[in-house]
Amino acid sequence: MREFNQDREYEEKLTSSTPINLFLGILIVMFIVALTLPSRKEENKLFKACYSACKLEVEEDISFNGVEPSFFVTSAILRMLGKCVNACEKGG
Repeated sequence: MREFNQDREYEEKLTSSTPINLFLGILIVMFIVALTLPSRKEENKLFKACYSACKLEVEEDISFNGVEPSFFVTSAILRMLGKCVNACEKGG
């Protein structure tokens, strides 16, 4: 009977501290993730500049003359824009 009471007391202590331990674990993981994330301020500036230039370039290449583009044409435009931005970012 004594062992049963000890086991029960241990189980109660364990379950009462589990939410606190879980919360502390989550905080630690969030802190580590925040420290390891890269700083992207310069990358964002470069992307914005490349996107603006490529958007103008793609708009000049394709004219719809007032016609709404279809899904396939729109996806082609996005692929062209993506290739242009990637090339611009690699070229600096």
